[in-house]
Amino acid sequence: MRRALSFQQLLDPALVSYTTLLPEGSARIFFVNTISLLPGTLSAELRGNQVTIHTLDQGLPIWANIQRLEYHVAMMMNNKDEREGNL
Repeated sequence: MRRALSFQQLLDPALVSYTTLLPEGSARIFFVNTISLLPGTLSAELRGNQVTIHTLDQGLPIWANIQRLEYHVAMMMNNKDEREGNL
């Protein structure tokens, strides 16, 4: 929060695209909505299996956080076969 409100702009915002392997339905919707709870991220659009994410700083570990989140959502929703061996 301090970085976003400071006078020195230390941010490097961007829109990034992520392809999810989660099936359509509740698992995918939960995943996309939960992305916005990660620090410095906001789910901007879901089109098919493509999620567009706004990030405040490309220097944040965006990909690692999103992949970890997707893995946990898959496990929680009993979609082991979707990600087992892929993460």
